[in-house]
Amino acid sequence: MPEIISDDGVSLNYVVRGPGSIGVIYLHSLGGNNATWEKFWDQLDVPCYCHVGLDFRGHGGSTREVCELTNERLSRDVLTLADALGLERFIVVGHSLGGKVGMKLAALAPERVRGLVLIGSPGPGLVPFRREDVAELMATYHDLDVTEAFFRPWFVVRPNLGIDAWMRSFAALPDWALRVYAEISIWTDITAEVRGITTPMLIIAGDDDPVYGPAYQREAVLFAFPHAQFVTIPRCGHGLILEQPTEIAGHCAKFFSDNQL
Repeated sequence: MPEIISDDGVSLNYVVRGPGSIGVIYLHSLGGNNATWEKFWDQLDVPCYCHVGLDFRGHGGSTREVCELTNERLSRDVLTLADALGLERFIVVGHSLGGKVGMKLAALAPERVRGLVLIGSPGPGLVPFRREDVAELMATYHDLDVTEAFFRPWFVVRPNLGIDAWMRSFAALPDWALRVYAEISIWTDITAEVRGITTPMLIIAGDDDPVYGPAYQREAVLFAFPHAQFVTIPRCGHGLILEQPTEIAGHCAKFFSDNQL
């Protein structure tokens, strides 16, 4: 797969699908990678769009070596990729962790982000997850059985080959990456930085997501971005794009069309 080199010398893997001229950049969840989006892209078959997936640092085919890692750094990686592909303006779709990076990106470069889709995303503030609740997982997550047991309640549609692949990818994360990404996603408050975003926005929640479900989205995400559209997906946990890709792709296509993105 192709790669770019960031301005601090880090190798970043990406993939491009579709012939369209309108760029849509996809930002995966913690433990995910470009492959996470494959089933979703198959359902979002709109010729005018060019789908671009980026593997975050420490994920997929991107560098696994210790490197700088902040929300702003990740946002600048996206801008570097967009520049390399000649995408002056683009849509951002982020799942979970990718949603929080998308918020930061929209605040950092509002003139470049045409629209933002947050799928099962944490809010811009602190997530009510105690460190002790995840301490055992973070100490033993390389054991696939431990990862499977911890995340089993997060998903509804099983068996699911996509979720199984995500579990293996999560368990293979470098130790440094998991620690820092947890800080970025859960215990970093960017509320002040993203306040005032006016980018067209769609928030999507799985009805059965036990962590970032509809109630959480209304309180923590929609509250921060009251102009956003909000939809919920029945029979769907935190996997969302892996559990109900067809329905979610339909909502995204409608959002793109309605907002003339």
